[in-house]
Amino acid sequence: MLYIDGQRFGAHHILSAVGVDLEGRKHILGIEAGATENAASVKRLLTHLRDHGLATDRTYLFVIDGAKALRAGIDEVFGAAQHVQRCRNHKLRNVLDELPEEQQGQTLNLMRAAWKVATAEEARSVWTISAFLERDHESAARSLREAWRRCSPCSD
Repeated sequence: MLYIDGQRFGAHHILSAVGVDLEGRKHILGIEAGATENAASVKRLLTHLRDHGLATDRTYLFVIDGAKALRAGIDEVFGAAQHVQRCRNHKLRNVLDELPEEQQGQTLNLMRAAWKVATAEEARSVWTISAFLERDHESAARSLREAWRRCSPCSD
């Protein structure tokens, strides 16, 4: 499993790749400085990983935020058959940022409950509750629908 994300440090943007082995140990695989998570910096990071021994003929699970440049770079350097999952922490933050504070707790609990169930059918019943967002918070509801299409156990 590989986690790829960017962080801002003042005026600098650092893109990092962290691998997790079968025993759950984390390994820093690479970092790349750039102005943003743009296609050029993503491609440099992924090319660096490939050139330093990360095989492109294996299938990995890449966990990323919603940046289109990340997905495009993975497809270009490692192939479109790679598994990609949206980071749940980023999804939670994206949805909650669209809501007033008084609705954040309920929505947070809803999303966590949906991610804990064992089957897609159980998750659907939990997500049905999210309809309360449709009327007043369309952008949050849209983000939740996107999460439903990509969440486990539904898989991406």
